Amino acid sequence: NNTSSNNTSYGFNIDSSNNNSLINNIGSNNTNAGFYLTSANSNTLRNNFSSNNRTTTGYGFYILNSSNNYFTQNTADSNQVYGYYLTGTSTSDTFEKNNWTGQPQGDGIDSAVFNNCGANTTFYFQHNYWSTTDSSIIAKRIAGANKDKINWQSFRTTAVDTTPAGDTIAPAIPTGIVVSSGSGSCNISWSDVTTNEEQGGYTFNLTGYKIYKAIS
Repeated sequence: NNTSSNNTSYGFNIDSSNNNSLINNIGSNNTNAGFYLTSANSNTLRNNFSSNNRTTTGYGFYILNSSNNYFTQNTADSNQVYGYYLTGTSTSDTFEKNNWTGQPQGDGIDSAVFNNCGANTTFYFQHNYWSTTDSSIIAKRIAGANKDKINWQSFRTTAVDTTPAGDTIAPAIPTGIVVSSGSGSCNISWSDVTTNEEQGGYTFNLTGYKIYKAIS
């Protein structure tokens, strides 16, 4: 429950420290990253908010030479460059159920994730919210020499609940989708969803479905 803001460097700096939990903190309006991990392994970052970190090194979460860290229910909002920046020898870091919001003033649409780690290193970025329901836009927000090693499918179509006791498990994607066309209309049907996005889980309190129309 700490706030670190208006610093001339990082908001929070975890350097050569392992097996920590950093929960419910705010890093904002710093001249470097809101949260910086270097040579830091097996840490958990949960319910943190990194926003409006400015200048050309104003990242949300900067991960350098750090591995096996778990990021969940965090928000990177309106940072000047990338929300999540991975570089060096970082491996096996997991980013699940986080939010990226706000259009930065810096690098435009390529601003959510930057991956400059090894070509054989894949990072798990699933069930995150990217401020859009359009997968082609999300793809443009992933950058770096090894951007194809960011596994961002599937993704959330609405913001993740970042409150400490928030419901973060969404229903599974409907299956058995059938579309039949008619004159000026179409009928869409699908199988009822009985499971959630977590493997082996069951869904509860499902109240409806949203249908999105692609406009080319």
